Amino acid sequence: MFPSGKSIRKLTVNSLKSIATAKFRLEAVFDMFPNVTSLNIGPGAWCEAENCFRERGLEDRTALKELTEIVANLVVHDIEVTLSFIFSILDKCTNLSDMAILFHSDGDFRVASTLIPRFTAYRPRVQWRWGMCEGSKDT
Repeated sequence: MFPSGKSIRKLTVNSLKSIATAKFRLEAVFDMFPNVTSLNIGPGAWCEAENCFRERGLEDRTALKELTEIVANLVVHDIEVTLSFIFSILDKCTNLSDMAILFHSDGDFRVASTLIPRFTAYRPRVQWRWGMCEGSKDT
């Protein structure tokens, strides 16, 4: 559907599908848009991608190495799966320099306080940003 996907550099993805029927794979973004350097992952897409990661892991893609910035709207259902998913992204996105994690304001802030030090310790060279999202507004 996107014959000129190679010209896209900044991309926002999200999904409104039911989590039970979703099959969104993060790798598919890089198959369709191989030159993306900045990726904003909405909460629906994050849930779907994390579910697929839980089932199959995260496949290597050369394009993942070109990604320099990620904004992730986290929805944490299983803290260990979320950690594994983000660590896998960090391992495959070797040029990543900036990552923003947005936690939902209705979430458990103890989860955020557990995740933040683990992310920064795992990849200290990445510039980390933290925030909250409330509906469609980010802070």
